[in-house]
Order: sequence, then C-alpha cells, then structure tokens
Amino acid sequence: MTTVKEAIKMLSEYLDQDEEICIAWWSKELFEHGNQAAIKEEAWGKVISEFDGMTEYYQSLIYDIISLTITENGGWIDNE
Repeated sequence: MTTVKEAIKMLSEYLDQDEEICIAWWSKELFEHGNQAAIKEEAWGKVISEFDGMTEYYQSLIYDIISLTITENGGWIDNE
C-alpha cells in the first residue's frame, strides 16, 4: 500500500504532468463518511493487509482489460 505522502511524491516526479491517469483511491474516510461512524485503526489495518493480498491479481486483470480496450479501439501507434 502507498501512503498519501508517497503518492504525492511519486505523482509530482512523474514526467508528463499533463497526462491523464486512472487512480483508484480507497481511503478510510470514504467509508467513515458514508456510515457516519469512525473505523478502528486495527480494523483498517486488516483491510489494508487483505487488500494488498488481492492487489496483484486484480492489477494484472485491470492491465489486461486496459490493453484489450486499446486494441479493440485501434489505439496503438505502430512503430514504423
């Protein structure tokens, strides 16, 4: 998992600051706001731990979907 501070640093060092990117942001506050109740740090830590375990599988699935969408829409620039 990445902290907000680490994400900001990575994004600020990204070469093309005008490039559009996709970010999936899951914060504890997102769930606290909707439920109007605070989440215990231990419970959120468990969420992060389990999420890290799932990330590898889902990241590769998302990568494949993005690549397929680009291919299906003729979005690749040929290196001729």
